Amino acid sequence: MVLYHANGRFVIAYERYLEQLAREEAKYRGYIDQVDVYNQRNKNPTNEDQVKIIIEKQSFRTALCDKAGSDWENLDAFDHPGDNSLASVDRATLMAFSSLAEDHFQYNPGDSQLRLPVRYPRYHCAGETETEDSEFKALYPGQFITRRLINLSDSHMAFIRGDEIKDFIIPWLHKAEEVNPTKPKNGKGPAKGSNQPNPTPSSSVKLPQIRIPDDLLRKIHLYNAMLQLGLPMPVQKPLIDALVLQMYQTNLNACHLNTVEMTIGRFYSKGLAILDPVLNHFAGTYAFRTPQDRTNPGSASLKAPRDDAGAPPAGVPGGFGKRRRADGSSPSASIETNYRKSQRRYLEYAEQPVRRTKDLQDTYIMPPVLPILGHTIRHWTGVRRDGSTSAAFTGFPLNVGKGKKFVRPSIQTTTAEDVETNHLKHQEAYQKNDPGHLPSHVPDHGNTATIPPSS
Repeated sequence: MVLYHANGRFVIAYERYLEQLAREEAKYRGYIDQVDVYNQRNKNPTNEDQVKIIIEKQSFRTALCDKAGSDWENLDAFDHPGDNSLASVDRATLMAFSSLAEDHFQYNPGDSQLRLPVRYPRYHCAGETETEDSEFKALYPGQFITRRLINLSDSHMAFIRGDEIKDFIIPWLHKAEEVNPTKPKNGKGPAKGSNQPNPTPSSSVKLPQIRIPDDLLRKIHLYNAMLQLGLPMPVQKPLIDALVLQMYQTNLNACHLNTVEMTIGRFYSKGLAILDPVLNHFAGTYAFRTPQDRTNPGSASLKAPRDDAGAPPAGVPGGFGKRRRADGSSPSASIETNYRKSQRRYLEYAEQPVRRTKDLQDTYIMPPVLPILGHTIRHWTGVRRDGSTSAAFTGFPLNVGKGKKFVRPSIQTTTAEDVETNHLKHQEAYQKNDPGHLPSHVPDHGNTATIPPSS
């Protein structure tokens, strides 16, 4: 509550008293005051015009296994051994065309590194205020930051690798530096080391197009890097067009679905993955695929072998009424599940036997090996659980169709333009062929992209 004088002005001494109480409470509880977060923008900026992109050490577990006692396994195929420093890029250009870089360097003006992959927000342990920092750090090895803040045990949103950033995005940033409207020219523009928000361009900015790789796997990794860096949609669109078309023309067992899961799917794992255009088109065309293609979605090397040829685990230890894991062992947060002894499938949900009651037919639903893609297929493709596509919707779910994009060329006027969100509609291969036909040539993706004025 703020006190006011008779003339309507607030009492400055009491205001300072309230601020002091808030700071003491924040210090005791280990919180970071929101005023301090905002004031980070006013710290002295670094004098370096170049920043480095760092790929951090990565280690992932099964998606959405945060709850204690959940079945999980380490995804060793997507481990990244240590920090990998990529080439330096211009700070102003990176902030102009990457929303991630703009947010990071506005609140960390003295930093000269952009670390990937993107992390989930830190969370605060309010109940640990009586513990010394040394003891608190020991409780959360590798996770403790400051002020009782810790990272999640699986804090990275999605796997990322540096090859596509180094080979495609960094060369594109060097070319985009020449047309960056926020970069100082002839002594005019933002001061050196300035960390102020980028000015709104008064006209469209012509950008060079990012070179698109021919290999499907590299397309997937490049699109994932664009998502995490937050590059403008006009820059992403040519790659999206090429990626959805090549996935449409490729059989499921050659679509690198495990990589799609760990990159694009994992990026949206705590949101609504179907809103991503690539996953949306994947789900929208899934019902068109042949039964043979849908029954063989992954190569044999990606399927976990079963010790017992798929039979239910026999002789589950323990008495009735106790929860058991997929492999029949007791729940433990420190022991991963041996899924080779389970009924888990690649893209489909499966019934897993479990003895929780005296009912010998007791089962629970086990998510697939690729849970995000499996959820998308089950709930958005219209394919029945017996494989029938008779009731499947032949269009695209949710956001594929035609919408309106509102653009404000100036303060006084606002215009709307139609935007086509079906990236396959005008493709001849989509109109004449069913999914699974490999492309006979690589289409021309053009050489420029246009960034419209900010609204």
